[in-house]
Amino acid sequence: MQAIKQELPFLLFLSLIVCSPVLAVRISPPAPPSLEDRETQVQTPAPLPEARASALARRAAPSAELLRCRLEKEEGQLVYEAVLVESHRQRSILLDARNGKIVSNRLGREQ
Repeated sequence: MQAIKQELPFLLFLSLIVCSPVLAVRISPPAPPSLEDRETQVQTPAPLPEARASALARRAAPSAELLRCRLEKEEGQLVYEAVLVESHRQRSILLDARNGKIVSNRLGREQ
């Protein structure tokens, strides 16, 4: 019993050393966005509304019937892909989702 009383201060000291890193652990808040991320967020305008992209595709091929128009990512660029049917042929028009400019306008084979 005498030996335990003599070692008790040492054991308490040892337990503090062992437990202190555990007690010091805290959850850190998420890192703020980098400057590059903030610049990207500011410089990336919102895409055109789908209705506007559909209207631009119809204007590019007025005799065609619009089947669908949806937002996609092609080669890292946001585009609207409009699929139309014109004289039994499928037409695919890609529009830049930021400004509505036509990126591609392809008429496929007859179906």
